[in-house]
Amino acid sequence: MKRSVMCLLLVAGAYGVLVADEPSTNPVELTPQKLELIEENLVIGLVSDIPSLQASAALVLHQIKELAPQYDFSLTVIPLMRIVRHSGYDETARLAGGLALHGLKSARGDYAIARIAKFEDNPRVKKAFTAMSYESGFQNELN
Repeated sequence: MKRSVMCLLLVAGAYGVLVADEPSTNPVELTPQKLELIEENLVIGLVSDIPSLQASAALVLHQIKELAPQYDFSLTVIPLMRIVRHSGYDETARLAGGLALHGLKSARGDYAIARIAKFEDNPRVKKAFTAMSYESGFQNELN
């Protein structure tokens, strides 16, 4: 229980770094130090055993990547791939993880999404990952 609360607080803290220091009318300045801290906290959320925390961390990552497209968030690729690969994970966490992984525009992440789309049993996940694969140009992997 303590670990769950700690993970949730870390992800909330990472998101809080974005909004706490700046007024809402000014754009958020994401320094490399802030981005490193955010990435470390998001990895903690992604490797958590709590599906809702995994999904939240993945969605926050997706949003932050849109704010800082120059930062690669390379530490998050493997945890995201672990989430999307295992059919035992929560469907919502897998979809959020796939969205975040697709947003990173990582070659190995996009390849993993295409391979999962090809062999996935869950129709909802298969449809979403197939669409992401076509958008990434990995449609040949689906055959």
